[in-house]
Amino acid sequence: MDKEKYDIAYERIRQILLNLSSMPREGRPMEHGKGTFLILLALADAGGSLLSGDIARRIKVGTGRVATALNVLEAKGYVLRSVPEEDRRKVLVTLTEEGRSFVDGLRSAFHSSLDDVVQAIGEERFFSFLDTYVEISAVLSRRKG
Repeated sequence: MDKEKYDIAYERIRQILLNLSSMPREGRPMEHGKGTFLILLALADAGGSLLSGDIARRIKVGTGRVATALNVLEAKGYVLRSVPEEDRRKVLVTLTEEGRSFVDGLRSAFHSSLDDVVQAIGEERFFSFLDTYVEISAVLSRRKG
């Protein structure tokens, strides 16, 4: 790819980031922190409860980062932590009703945003973009390290 094409790609990516940062607050689930958002989704998808170590494995981060994010989520009333009687070395994390309601609201806002995008560009182009994005992110993730 020549320099001109790199510049075009850079500008398009910059525009995507600018568009995302100017989204209305309710449309930005990551505003609450990528880690906290992923933890809430993992808990909701698992039926409401997971061991903290299992959360770390599911979202592919260290247990220390999970513990830090859980402090934030617990302070907001979205999760509760407890120690299982069968193994007191572990921590069970449970989504509260308030946390479940918050996740449901995020999902609803996300679905609404996706509907807007599909209406604007069409379902075929939308899914083509997603497939391409997944491929690009996979290539870039292999470059880490």
